[in-house]
Amino acid sequence: MEQSRHVAPHDAPAEMCVLGAMILENNAIPKIVELITAKDFFIARHARIFETIIAVHGATGRCDAVTLRGALSERGILEDVGGYDYLAELLQVPNAAAWAEYAGAVLRCARKRTALKL
Repeated sequence: MEQSRHVAPHDAPAEMCVLGAMILENNAIPKIVELITAKDFFIARHARIFETIIAVHGATGRCDAVTLRGALSERGILEDVGGYDYLAELLQVPNAAAWAEYAGAVLRCARKRTALKL
């Protein structure tokens, strides 16, 4: 008999979309960081990318795929987070202007994990 696996509540597509929206809509970054933190991401590489986006944006006032790739490479984590191909995948966000919906989904899942003490 197969055992059922319990996976903590998370929304991988929402996590990806909020990151893509941050890269494409830099003006949303300050608003997003008011809603969520790196700890709200379930997927570790997404948390690392989020932290790097914030750092690049804080240092330069902007963050795009090229500057993000450079920062991840300088930190020695570019390949750990999926490489440039994964960053390109993040840019396929369906609607970057919907960043608040994506961030809200990430936050709801984080709150569920907290409530379940996961």
